[in-house]
Amino acid sequence: MRRSGSRSRSTSPRGRIRPLPRRSVTNTYLRMGLALDGEGPVCGICFEPVEGCPVLLPCACRADYCGTCWDRALASSMILRGTASCPSCRATVRVDFDAGACQLRFSLTSTTPLFDDTRSRLYEQARPAQIQLLRSYGVAANDDHRTSDDGAPKCVCGSQLTCLSLRERVFRYVAEVGRLRRTRVEELIAAPPIRCDLCNGRVGANGSVWTCENGRRTVLHAASYDVCESCFEYYTESLCEGVSSWRARVRGAAECVIAPLHH
Repeated sequence: MRRSGSRSRSTSPRGRIRPLPRRSVTNTYLRMGLALDGEGPVCGICFEPVEGCPVLLPCACRADYCGTCWDRALASSMILRGTASCPSCRATVRVDFDAGACQLRFSLTSTTPLFDDTRSRLYEQARPAQIQLLRSYGVAANDDHRTSDDGAPKCVCGSQLTCLSLRERVFRYVAEVGRLRRTRVEELIAAPPIRCDLCNGRVGANGSVWTCENGRRTVLHAASYDVCESCFEYYTESLCEGVSSWRARVRGAAECVIAPLHH
């Protein structure tokens, strides 16, 4: 037995500073936006080296962000709080789409714009560019006689548009907003809440729609992006083999497999 009050020799003296583990040091450098090898900035969200130049922030924050993470952070803040805000300082950011350069512009604003106002403004600013993308796709598809596997039409955000039946589109909508009761899902299938973002027309339950694969993960269309079949045909001016095969696959496809829903 040890005597009462005796101290074990293995006990570390007080005041001794233990070295930080390598992982802690690495994370500290990453949070500071510094690469360990000194070769450039690191994104403050994904902690990956930034390819090219970091986003030019409209605020005074010194953090570095890659374009994808910055875009998704603004989209998330719009969905959660109704306004786009910097992920570091929470300053309100005004977002505009530069149709000439086909890219987003960011600036600080002292006002707090409503979600619907920002959404409407961005969609209206992006509309001419999206129409031009559809026209270019139609011309290229007809000239080259491409099939649908040679390339999908582009969304103005840089992602791709994919053709879905309205049933499939409703289930994708449910996945975005969260689980709903089966009765509510059936109501949405009967009367889909999907509107075309070019003509603002409601898409019928028996139709199909071209939707962006990026969903709500970009501030440019934080409420998703959809183009109805009529607008797609009108602006592509296309009965080409590629477009026809996409449409045939959608109309002839079996019902999609879905996850169990709450009753």
